[in-house]
Order: sequence, then C-alpha cells, then structure tokens
Amino acid sequence: MHLTDDEPFMLVQSDDFRVPEERFLDMIALAEKLVRRDKKFKTAGQKAIYPDMGSDYMELGDSIMNENNIEVFKVNRFINRLGDYKQTKELVEKYRVSTHCNHTCWYPSLLLNDYKKYKPNWYEDLMKIEATFGLENEDELTDKVYSEMEPGMTGEVISHSMKEGYVILTPFKWKDIGAWGSISEFFSADDGNYLDGDIINIDSKDVLIKGKKKKLIATLGLKDIVIVDTEDALLVTTKDRVGNIKKILDELKKRGMDEYL
Repeated sequence: MHLTDDEPFMLVQSDDFRVPEERFLDMIALAEKLVRRDKKFKTAGQKAIYPDMGSDYMELGDSIMNENNIEVFKVNRFINRLGDYKQTKELVEKYRVSTHCNHTCWYPSLLLNDYKKYKPNWYEDLMKIEATFGLENEDELTDKVYSEMEPGMTGEVISHSMKEGYVILTPFKWKDIGAWGSISEFFSADDGNYLDGDIINIDSKDVLIKGKKKKLIATLGLKDIVIVDTEDALLVTTKDRVGNIKKILDELKKRGMDEYL
C-alpha cells in the first residue's frame, strides 16, 4: 500500500450519528461512482437552515444530478466558519449554502497533487512517511516525521480542492457529536430541551443542560442556554456562542490552566 495508489478512498468521521445507516451506504456508492467517472473531489453537506457556529460552509452551484433521491451540486466556494453569529445567520439567509460534513471521497494521487501545490512542506513530509512503509521501525519513523510537521488544518488544502469539486447532500440524518449544539439538536425533546442529570426545569425552552448525578440543577425561564457541569468546571453559554468554546480553551492555555483542558 502506498499513498499514491490509484484507488478511490472514503474518509468519514467516527464521532457522528448517521440515521438510517442504509442511506449512508447509498451515498458511499454514489460517491465512488462519481469519483471514478469524473475524477472530481467529493464531500458531503446538509442544506443549512440555521446558523451553526461550529461548521464550515459551501455555497452550492449548479446541480449535477439527483439519483436515488440524493442531490449532487457543484461547489461555488468554500467558506471557513465565520466565528460570528450575525455574519453566519446572514450567510445562511442570503445564499444557498450547505454545512460541510467531512465525508470525503477522491483519489490519493489527486489529493497529494493538491498538497504538493498548496502545501508543499506537508507534501514533502508525507513522502517521507511513505518512504518508511514496510520498514521494521515504521511506526517510530512515522511518529517522528508527523510530530515535526508544521501544525495546521487540512482545510488549507481542501478548500482549494473543493473549488472544482462536488458536494453530495446527505440523504440521512447526520450530526457531529463533537459539538454541544449538535447534541442538543439531535437529542432534544419536542420542547427543544436536552436534559441529562438531576434537573428541575421550569418554563425554560431550547436549553441544553448536562449535570452530575446527585447534584441538583434548577432552571427557570431560560431560553437558548447551554449549561454543562462537570467535576471540576462549569460551562454556561448561549447556544449562538457554543461554537466559540475554543476561545475558552485558548484562554486556559494562555493562563497555564492545563488541568482543565
């Protein structure tokens, strides 16, 4: 196996919900069919109907096809998460956009070509890793090269790949459970509330509250609030700011409070 082997790959996140699973398999089959036919970068999205601060976005272009009730579009542009609720809300309302769901399908050789073009230092390191394949100390050598790579996000390359790529709208219910807002949307009851713990909730709507057993949390008259109570920390924020939690993590690192990370 080599990084340049010319077989399509499918890259998905493991910490996601996909329901029903059968439609997920339908999407995989269509993605492979399209990537073999057109050699275009494929990713997945969901039509955006509300501002999600934790998501990147793609502006949908021309329709490519609708097969088995799965819609495929060209990508006009890739939009990194804006970090601002008002701007994100305006984007969703003004443009035809989808969230980026990170279900990637392409050829390794074509992806590496984009790494070589847009992130040559990463490409060189990946080639060093490939050179270790099959060696007795492969794991050790790979770890060393990887640990010394320049930090960054794969989106620095993928955003370029998407400019000539396709987005497949997911034909299933999908949520990334790495974000509190996503958990709230996926598991909330009919009143919009997600409650986990010893909770007394009176006249509060669209709230996410997660607490410890045997510790009472009582709320009254709240709306669009997130409360997460753990053994050593308490988080309280509004739903429209939950995508900015990284700012808290950055501040903890700045203060040397790594025990809370």
